[in-house]
Amino acid sequence: MGSLWLGLLLAGIIVACLLLALYISRLPESAKFCFIKPKLIEGIYEPLVMLENMGQDCLRQIGNKSVELIFDIDKNLPAKLYGDEKRLRQVMMSLLENGIQYAETGYVRLLLKVYPVTENDTMEMHVSVKDTGKGISQQEIERLFSFRRAHRPGEGQESAGNSLYVSQRLIRRMGGEIRVKSEEGRGSEFWFAVQQRIEDPAPAAVIKLPENGRSPKVSAKFSNPYREEALMTLLNMYKISFIPYDILQDVGMMADYLFTDYGVFCEAEQEMLELVRRRENICVLENPQREHKKIEGVTIVYHPFFSWNFCRFINKEG
Repeated sequence: MGSLWLGLLLAGIIVACLLLALYISRLPESAKFCFIKPKLIEGIYEPLVMLENMGQDCLRQIGNKSVELIFDIDKNLPAKLYGDEKRLRQVMMSLLENGIQYAETGYVRLLLKVYPVTENDTMEMHVSVKDTGKGISQQEIERLFSFRRAHRPGEGQESAGNSLYVSQRLIRRMGGEIRVKSEEGRGSEFWFAVQQRIEDPAPAAVIKLPENGRSPKVSAKFSNPYREEALMTLLNMYKISFIPYDILQDVGMMADYLFTDYGVFCEAEQEMLELVRRRENICVLENPQREHKKIEGVTIVYHPFFSWNFCRFINKEG
């Protein structure tokens, strides 16, 4: 009799475990993380390719909003790293999407810096996402990374708060911590640091100087200051000379490369063609989600404009 009861007890435990597993499997990801420890699946990946794909996803979310997407990426970011690309991308996209959702104008900026770690060919990656959205109150910050926090108006079932909860769990699993500072009406900034193993230490984005060793001369004319700021950051990073567009016109100089955006180019196409050495050396930044006519001969770059597509344009790599 005792064996029968023991058998029934064991069967009941097994059924309960199966029902619990079925229940957990049907939960959204954020709820699953209340029951299970996030699992990392690590491998070799190319961080700049990951960032390029992230940028296009963010532009789709921005659509026609007057929000500038800015990527400020360390030029020393290695070509290949070893880590969980999928989870790292998930966290960065969560922070970017959160910023895009609440910024109606201004910008969302991703800043990525790398610092060498002496042991085991490892580097520390510092990631920051800053936006000009409506900001977060101190009271809300205290429960921002908690599961099932109060929803903001307009949030769906998998709220921004729950995606931040998931992101915090993932970054803690990688040995880091997401932190935030914000002020209502003045935007927010989220940041974290994680270590990744270096597989290929060569910088992924480099400028190949011509045989004569002369640094190219660059000029620009944009419709908003954020794009000019992003370009100036790149020029300073790679120590490339800049000639203000007005000076270029006044003294009749010619630039090796001219950066602009779609709206400005359409207004001043003939003028610009007289100030640059070759038509294909005009780089027009455009959001692929916005309607625009095809422009023959010039180089179209879908921003965010950062070290990856900047170097490819200067090096004529397509």
